[in-house]
Amino acid sequence: AAYNAANEAAVAAFLAGRVRFVDIPRAVAAVLEGHTNTPVADITDVLAAEAEARAHAERALAARQKVT
Repeated sequence: AAYNAANEAAVAAFLAGRVRFVDIPRAVAAVLEGHTNTPVADITDVLAAEAEARAHAERALAARQKVT
């Protein structure tokens, strides 16, 4: 869930012109490096991990916003 959410957030930022293509894997890596795997009991746990990863990705991407 974390990888997918980070990737989706990074690709959306790229398509919106906010970051460069090369920032996509950098943002995903930043999320995965800061992510802690925890057991999943139900869909609520998955959705929480996804939301946390998206928020982390947005913070990482904000630091890399493209200057035009």
